[in-house]
Amino acid sequence: MLFSAAGTFLAGMVAFGSTSLDSLLVLLPARVALGYLAAMVLVVSLSWGAGWAGETLLPMDPGVLGVVPLGLGLWMLVASLRARGDSGPSAPGVRSGLGMFAVTLSISGDNLAVFAPLFADLRGGLEIWFAGGIAGGILIWLRLSRWLAGHPRWRGWLLRWGPRVLPFILMGVGLYILSDSPTDALGVVGESEAG
Repeated sequence: MLFSAAGTFLAGMVAFGSTSLDSLLVLLPARVALGYLAAMVLVVSLSWGAGWAGETLLPMDPGVLGVVPLGLGLWMLVASLRARGDSGPSAPGVRSGLGMFAVTLSISGDNLAVFAPLFADLRGGLEIWFAGGIAGGILIWLRLSRWLAGHPRWRGWLLRWGPRVLPFILMGVGLYILSDSPTDALGVVGESEAG
């Protein structure tokens, strides 16, 4: 169970990090952190609820929900290829906690698309460990955004390459969920091995 919990915690951190490059760029002022935290609690709660609904209410395997992050990644890739030649993304300036709450919610579609299928695919009470991993990722993100504020060169690199890498990360997460691999429950013994 410890390996399962640790793996699930790490998966939560990776899932958060892979879908939160955009939020890293708007977190620079420390005063907006509370708004960001409140929005992420809402996003994780909605994802957990959607995952539960997907697992409980859908007449199919919840792993099929992997098409959501896969499709989002493909859409983002096509959009980025069409936008070649644009001046590139810029980080919006957010000055208040309420503003950060609104911005975070507006850019959290990819979080929902990735978290909900992963929550749906978890078994054995590991959902809390996954949520804990996301919380750990959030704390790292807050610290990293403060560091980026003092390192404009790294911030520029992230602005340039983050949007190019994100579609591939989302497609990889979608394919992982769709693969119905033995690690679907992130370390829990599968039904075929248990029986």
